[in-house]
Amino acid sequence: MIGFRERAAGTLLAAVAALHPAALAAERALYTVAPGASRATFYAHATGHDFSGTTTDARGHARFEPGALAGSVDGEVRVGVAWIDTGIARRNAEMRRLLEAEKHPDIVFVLEKIVAEGEAEGPLPAKCALHGSLRVRGVKHPLAVPVAVEPADGAFVVRGEFPLDIRELGIDPPRAMLFIRMQPLVRVELELRFQIAP
Repeated sequence: MIGFRERAAGTLLAAVAALHPAALAAERALYTVAPGASRATFYAHATGHDFSGTTTDARGHARFEPGALAGSVDGEVRVGVAWIDTGIARRNAEMRRLLEAEKHPDIVFVLEKIVAEGEAEGPLPAKCALHGSLRVRGVKHPLAVPVAVEPADGAFVVRGEFPLDIRELGIDPPRAMLFIRMQPLVRVELELRFQIAP
């Protein structure tokens, strides 16, 4: 028979295991970006005209415990530079050159923390802020993105936008024909659909 001392030791070990980070991580849910159902767009100004670039090539994941956002959170979203289309082939080529697409094929956002700003209507609050870092052509830039979250058939859609000064990424605003220059401040819009991982 198992004595009292053995039973107590077993209970203590179980409690310690439950508090271990690996055990806590097991309670987190894994969501992945739905292929082809997401979009990233940037809007820019240049001398005499505006332009934009967009892509549906968004990939990534987020892992967190719904209703317990103060706990462990991690994730990332990747956008392929080569798939961003501005509508003009020459401008696309120049953008890829500036972003060093061959050496750094992806723009990457690394998620580090989720801060709730509203009541939960699904896995996430209706409004929250995604804190982390943006990595463009190897340069890391801290970033916080306010987003709206909408439940969608067991998944959720995240929509948000943020300003970005390309000079903070070490990129000089490009010029064309001496008098046409792109402004350094661009606006980025995101629409990401996450689904529960199988």
